[in-house]
Amino acid sequence: MKGLLLVIGLILAIPLAIVLLIVSIKFDVPNWISEIVFYILIGTPLAGLLAIKCKARSERLRLLAEKHGWEFNKNDSLLPESSRSHFSTFDHGRCLILNTMRTSLKVNGQSLETVLGDCEYTSRRRGINLDFQRSFILISFPYQFIERALIRPENVLDRIAGGFGFDDIDFESKQFSDAFYVAGSDKRLIYEILPPRMMDFLLKDHPSGRAVTIEIAYSRLCITTEKQRWKPEEFPVALRWARELLEHWPARLFAPRGKSWQ
Repeated sequence: MKGLLLVIGLILAIPLAIVLLIVSIKFDVPNWISEIVFYILIGTPLAGLLAIKCKARSERLRLLAEKHGWEFNKNDSLLPESSRSHFSTFDHGRCLILNTMRTSLKVNGQSLETVLGDCEYTSRRRGINLDFQRSFILISFPYQFIERALIRPENVLDRIAGGFGFDDIDFESKQFSDAFYVAGSDKRLIYEILPPRMMDFLLKDHPSGRAVTIEIAYSRLCITTEKQRWKPEEFPVALRWARELLEHWPARLFAPRGKSWQ
């Protein structure tokens, strides 16, 4: 009911805003007065609709978490604090993390703590503020290591930089090298996690149909996709994809430091 009233309010506000514009031009009303009234007329119902939409998504994700036996919190309290500075997905001044869900992902005989959720942030480019929304999966490995790696879709700027010898790692598979930008602190680890079968796996579409980005940093793995957030029903599918991804990974990432790390 509240949403319907806000929609009606927005519909009525649009012609009022047009009338305000005409009146302000004809009677030379100060711009700051016109702007304030305009924002009140249009901004108030829009903000209300956005709040209702966000609340509805949180409720749908809460029900999803309850169905699968996951822990749920509508804010970022389930996300490990150090993750904010370790991954580009969260490393934004205005990054807001919402709807976190915590579960355990079983891979190679290990139970890996896993957090899923949404993040929103604003990035300023060429003087314009752009808003971004993404969903993520953050998986913690059982033992500590400091290696870092990044696998993401390659773009035009990457190709230009590669022409000058910058640090994109190339592979025997030209198809994979053309599709992904790969960088990391340990090339040995990069080549271990990207054997031919893994490259073939990544060249297939992510279940969401969006290009996937994978980051490793300080014993954790973060998976995100481009553009919009996942629909609630896509989270379990993305989680199954993450498990399949990790089933291809080197055993040493699941083992204590020792012979497997030499």
